[in-house]
Amino acid sequence: MLPAYAGLLGSMGLAFLLQNVYLLPITVVAMVVVVGALGFRANRRRGYGPLVLGVVAASLLLVGKFALDMAPMLYAGIVLLIVASVWNSWPVRAKISANS
Repeated sequence: MLPAYAGLLGSMGLAFLLQNVYLLPITVVAMVVVVGALGFRANRRRGYGPLVLGVVAASLLLVGKFALDMAPMLYAGIVLLIVASVWNSWPVRAKISANS
């Protein structure tokens, strides 16, 4: 995960942000944005399932990276966050009315 941060921040000239002092707040802000996007108009898409999965995934990612330093927990969080995003973006079937 660090190479992704390094590439993104280095391309913008912000490589100094890779210090541990800045990495946690940047990651927290990114997780808030991602989970907020999953919750935005959730009732019109797939309901609140992707949002709940996204909160669990973001929690696993943050705890696995910064609190416990456990790579399997970190990667599980990443995979679950991808699953929540795909689930949320999957098109909803149009409801067929009986009157048609």
